[in-house]
Amino acid sequence: MFYSHIYDLFAKLLILALLVASMFILQVDQWQHLMITHWGLREGQTIFFISMAFGLFAIPLLLFVYLPVLAPAAGWCYLRFSLKTPVSWAIAKKTESMFRPTLKRLEWLPLTDLKKLPEEEREATLLTVFEDFQLNQDQYRHKHIVDDYLRHNLSKNGYIAFQIVFALLFLWISYDALDHRGLPNWLNLLQLKYLGGKYYPVVSFVIALVLGWFLLAGLFVLISRIVKSKEVAQ
Repeated sequence: MFYSHIYDLFAKLLILALLVASMFILQVDQWQHLMITHWGLREGQTIFFISMAFGLFAIPLLLFVYLPVLAPAAGWCYLRFSLKTPVSWAIAKKTESMFRPTLKRLEWLPLTDLKKLPEEEREATLLTVFEDFQLNQDQYRHKHIVDDYLRHNLSKNGYIAFQIVFALLFLWISYDALDHRGLPNWLNLLQLKYLGGKYYPVVSFVIALVLGWFLLAGLFVLISRIVKSKEVAQ
């Protein structure tokens, strides 16, 4: 889910508003025109590079605005106004991760039962729940059969390396899809041939990405098993 409670929604909409405002301030259309006319880039290439630039701009916003400021503020508001639990900023900042989804954990903890407790017990109960939450992260982690299979068959460093290589593969496939080349373009041509002159670039992109993911995962698992077999042989 994109957001959890209403205050988290407001925080994320503010980040999106900052990104949209930056597009107008930086005059993206003029940069695109410059890259096409003076640098000789194609339209798909300009879209890719501009998207990359905004992705790089979004990372500092998340790291230095959303996570340290807006997310704790949203958590503080949720605790104060929705759960009727008066807490300090320090406690709200400490516990806010329970009240928003992450990439590894799509669920969040509403903790609506806090309102049923006497007011003087709510803060202590909140901290107890948070300690349990910290100790049992795997229990709340989003379960995915394929991802769990990779975690089981790859070492910790191998799994991290897989994520890094897949991120690079994602950029490569995105570039090919926007520039109408490579596997995504071949899938577009295949759709044109068999769908009566129609094609769906998003479908081609998703299929190429899924195929790339499985091929890459198979390669990493194969290498991992070869390494483990050599270690056992020694």
